[in-house]
Amino acid sequence: MCNERSLFSTFFPLPDIRQIRFGNEATVNTKYAGKVAVGGLNLEALYVPQLRVSLLSVLQLDHLGYTLQFQDGVCYLSKVQARQTHDATGPASCKEEPPKSIFAHLINGLYQVIGTPSTGLQHGKPISYSALHTGCSISKIYKNEDWNRWHCRFGHLGDLALSRILENPSASVHSGRRNYTEATCQDYCTTCIRARHKRTYSKATAHRATRPFELLHSDSCGPLPASKSGARYFILFVDDYSCKAFTYFLIQKNSESCTSAFKELLSYLQSHYPNFPVARFRSDNGRGEYANTKFQSLLSEYGITFKRSTPHSPHQNGVAERMIQTLSTRARALMLDAGVPIDFWAQEINTAVYLQQWIPSSAPDYRCPKIILECSTKSSDQSSTTAYIERLQHLRRVGCVAYRRIPDEDMILKTHLK
Repeated sequence: MCNERSLFSTFFPLPDIRQIRFGNEATVNTKYAGKVAVGGLNLEALYVPQLRVSLLSVLQLDHLGYTLQFQDGVCYLSKVQARQTHDATGPASCKEEPPKSIFAHLINGLYQVIGTPSTGLQHGKPISYSALHTGCSISKIYKNEDWNRWHCRFGHLGDLALSRILENPSASVHSGRRNYTEATCQDYCTTCIRARHKRTYSKATAHRATRPFELLHSDSCGPLPASKSGARYFILFVDDYSCKAFTYFLIQKNSESCTSAFKELLSYLQSHYPNFPVARFRSDNGRGEYANTKFQSLLSEYGITFKRSTPHSPHQNGVAERMIQTLSTRARALMLDAGVPIDFWAQEINTAVYLQQWIPSSAPDYRCPKIILECSTKSSDQSSTTAYIERLQHLRRVGCVAYRRIPDEDMILKTHLK
């Protein structure tokens, strides 16, 4: 049974639909068949695209007159074919051709066809596995126990890369012993599993806020080198609706400083956006910042619902996490471009936050946070391209040469003093 249509040299429909039953009582129907070339043999096969791999039936091969020999984890499959010869002086005679054969090797409990030898039998026995690689000084390393040894020597390298290093021409992506989807328990490399173990999670569709400041995301970053003002941390608040960010710099990350920063933000929002009170607050499980009595008392005072992420699950607070990464990367680029020392990081974070409100975000339909909030609070539409470009003319490159204007009175006074 073959699962790839391109491997058939001939292809024809069957007179009746044929049902195939597997060992687990599963069934599948097929209505096509044809000829498939496997090494030097041309085998009849059913077309079953539902299979993950193509299969050869030992029982069917035996009925068709093929010779199968098993030895040391190697299956030797061959068939002697007769050819008629015509002599001008006599009747036609049959002459046996050299047997066409293929090899299959025991991998993960199944014999897999991975090569076609050209030398046939040796003294009536199948050619050994190492004999397939004659002329190679490292032919014996392809046995299972030696493969594991080299796998460990190369720091538990993957099977495909290891097969290339060991110059095994018959190895492929699907022929490794540590195929975790098909290998048995004894074939697992437990070291690889422990070293490469990653947590997987299903990314559910997020339900976004329907108005400004309905949902705030928050996270903190630090410790960092002391800034010009002595701050070593900053706390971030992100509006889910507009993606507008607010940052406050902290000397210490504790309940008092984080609560004070959030209280300052609430006062700012009440004075600038009185029609959009904060309804929900989402953060991680940080005990010093959010999971404390003072911060939760402030949330209760303003009637804000508190949603904390599960411990060790940063992806549940992904909006704030990604915003911190975005702002940090942009601030780092600004510092490298301007050539300023590291203690200017707070000023560059502030600059990155200011620039962020002018940058279109994919979440709110590729609109700028500042434009979204203006459109929500004003009746006029401020999102025209011309108005937007004109409002960006004040931006300058960080680190460019600038001159402070001296008032005329001071200029006259300094002239007289000279």
